[in-house]
Amino acid sequence: MNDTIHVELAAVCDAEDLIPFLAGRGLTGTITNSNEHCDVEIRYAIEPEVRLRNDVEAALASWLEGRDRPLVPTSDAEHDYVLRPPAD
Repeated sequence: MNDTIHVELAAVCDAEDLIPFLAGRGLTGTITNSNEHCDVEIRYAIEPEVRLRNDVEAALASWLEGRDRPLVPTSDAEHDYVLRPPAD
């Protein structure tokens, strides 16, 4: 998988709106001008492993909340996450 995606914009001024829009979605954009075109190089703002952990934590929390389960995700030496009752 390519770590970077290049997007050619129709107008240079579009980059001013696109860059903050991407940031709000966990992406970074860098303007790279070539000749008369305005290109934006887009990549994830954080490393894939960190993104995966963040997404898994959010998914587990949502899943537990939706089932009204009194469990919290924790980690131990053998597992990335273990669902356990909260500590008192």
